[in-house]
Amino acid sequence: GLLNSLPTLIQSLPQIINSIITFITSNLPKLIEMGVQLTIQLGMGLIRAIPQIVAQLPQIIMSIVTGLARGIPSILEVGRNIARGLWDGIASMIGWLGEKVKNMVNGIVGGVKKVLGIRSPSKVFAGIGSNMGEGIGEG
Repeated sequence: GLLNSLPTLIQSLPQIINSIITFITSNLPKLIEMGVQLTIQLGMGLIRAIPQIVAQLPQIIMSIVTGLARGIPSILEVGRNIARGLWDGIASMIGWLGEKVKNMVNGIVGGVKKVLGIRSPSKVFAGIGSNMGEGIGEG
């Protein structure tokens, strides 16, 4: 039903906004006065509560210290997890880098073989061997 009434709502939006602005501007002095009264009452309540707050100060401090002491193992665990994650990331990057270097070297070797017309090392060495045989024969 809400989706079906969206066109009507959108058409009425300027009137709704105008009504809200009129309400706020006509009641602004009352809203400000109530805000000031609320702030004053909160301040007075805090001032009246100072003796109780001071009386509870040792317990408040003890609670803070106890809470922090309980949290230290968790903080240390977070630190260990961060260090472990960094180490694992570095270790995986070393493997990745090694693979990239290997691929680069293989690419260079393949390019050199292609330029020189080398299809297999055994054919190259066969030619060298045949020339050695002729050289030995002449020698």
